[in-house]
Amino acid sequence: MQRHFILVPNDATWAVLRLQCTEKDKAGRFVLHCLQLRPKMVCKTLETHKMVNINSQSEVVHGFPVRGRLVLEVVVAKYWANLGEVTLDYSIAFHGVKPESPNITMQGADGILSIEIRSGLRNEELAPVVTLKNTVQVLRPGESKVSPLSARDIIPPSRQIYELQLTYSFHIAKTTEITPNSPILSDLLYESEFESQLWMLFDSNKQLLATGDAYPCKYMAKVEKGDYVLKLHVRHERKDLLDKMLDQPLLLSHKLPATVSLDVYANQTQATTCGKKMLSATLCQGQIMPIYIAPLTNDKASKGATMGQFLSGTITYSKDEIGKKVDVYPFKYVLPEAPKKSCNTKASDSKDKEKTKWDEYTEALRDLKTTWLAKLEPGEQATSLYEELKTTYPDHLTAHTAMLQCLESSELKKQLPFIENVDTDNAITAAASQIINVADIIINAVDQTQLLAYFGTKADHRPDATKTKTLMERQKAALLEALSRKGSAMCRIYAIKNAVDTKAGEGDGQDQASAGTGTAVISLDSIDSVWRDVLKFTDTNDSKVSYFLLWHSVVHQYWGRVLKTLFKLKEDKPSRDLEEKSSEAGRKLGWEHYVRHIESSLPVRYPPAYRPF
Repeated sequence: MQRHFILVPNDATWAVLRLQCTEKDKAGRFVLHCLQLRPKMVCKTLETHKMVNINSQSEVVHGFPVRGRLVLEVVVAKYWANLGEVTLDYSIAFHGVKPESPNITMQGADGILSIEIRSGLRNEELAPVVTLKNTVQVLRPGESKVSPLSARDIIPPSRQIYELQLTYSFHIAKTTEITPNSPILSDLLYESEFESQLWMLFDSNKQLLATGDAYPCKYMAKVEKGDYVLKLHVRHERKDLLDKMLDQPLLLSHKLPATVSLDVYANQTQATTCGKKMLSATLCQGQIMPIYIAPLTNDKASKGATMGQFLSGTITYSKDEIGKKVDVYPFKYVLPEAPKKSCNTKASDSKDKEKTKWDEYTEALRDLKTTWLAKLEPGEQATSLYEELKTTYPDHLTAHTAMLQCLESSELKKQLPFIENVDTDNAITAAASQIINVADIIINAVDQTQLLAYFGTKADHRPDATKTKTLMERQKAALLEALSRKGSAMCRIYAIKNAVDTKAGEGDGQDQASAGTGTAVISLDSIDSVWRDVLKFTDTNDSKVSYFLLWHSVVHQYWGRVLKTLFKLKEDKPSRDLEEKSSEAGRKLGWEHYVRHIESSLPVRYPPAYRPF
């Protein structure tokens, strides 16, 4: 075991170790261990440990980062399971491209960032590259509590240990990889003042997805679109210290779909005018060279990012391949406020001039009442507000769609189609009848022929094409919502009537059903007619009509299509109710193996409570 101690030069940032066997037809397996100790930091901060195979045919080259003015220990040893003796020739060389600061934070709103680079050992080739890989979101705890632990965690004779639990809630817009990081705790483990820093990640159904501890770079979790809850657990014997951490922020790093690069320039003029970029340059020994980094353009900025978030990545300065890999520095880019969307100022100004203050007040009052109508529970107050809006604004379709949302109370919205057990409550039938009546008002108010003709047009070159498109899109959305809710309500009434007739022995239930108004009659043909109207404007993959598609499949007893629709709904937002309905549909198909699998896995995938620490 050959051990060497070397005082690293002040301006060195990386070292290159070259090894070669001097004897012909001989080879060996060796261990390389290089270590520097930084004051008050863990020994692994500047440690390199690698096993290599060395022979006389080729030279082994290994690079690693170093810190100037610190003693470097280099150990070359034969691997314990590799027998025999080998004569080895090895050397170490130091290189240095040293920036003025090892950690770079760039404010996007500050404009161009200037960084000075120096080389004190030898001439070096430069090719600066800035790569941003992650979006970092700052989370605050939605719930935090400090509580004493049980007698099991009391240190004899009577040292009480307290627990701090922080709960963070967040939403993921699309599939990505995330890394939680509690910055005040993550870089410490055994030397930490606190006894633990464990975290657990749960989905919206309280299923445990991932766990982690200190050193966040070790823990990465792949998550799908949806809502998540992260619980952080910290322990200490002093309650006052834990109380100071009740609002402790958490950094949640999201991996970008594609890395983002910042443009680097050799002088201020080129950076200002977005001219010729800096590809490479030679930095002479002892020379200082400034480089200029331009901020992100709007098209490269992370979409959906909000103020307070930042992008994290790395910056390298050397052109040398080994230097690029080992001489790497962290880089942060703080995002400024997103640019406002451009609009047609002339059109908006002319539109505003036509409106008076009273008109603006009237529209704002109408929109406020419509918004609150959708939030109210069905009853006299909601009906009174709806009648007022219907009388005052007869052509306002949004008021009718708001009433549809109001009529489908929270319990009715959660109710999935009846497969095995049919709820024959009269209140459900009455609510469904009201939904049909309101939906008919919207359907009759929209000219479907005109709507189909517009969306069948290849291009609209009229001066008011933008305004017409907005109007048609609103009418289409209102019509689809009305048709979907009406069809679901018709299916609900049909299923209830079918169940009642079957229990009473009055028929097979396949002919028709009354909507409860004394005049409307619902049959499978009438339900199919509504479904055909829906398919004129959209297809079965549209999530807006998935609920109606599910009901339509149930009343026709298309159990295969029921399962397919349920699978699609579970992809968007899995829930225990959807799994139970899938089990019922599988039982109708006679798939007992599928039913057993679903029912046995439900307690694991949908636990009743969060797993304790």
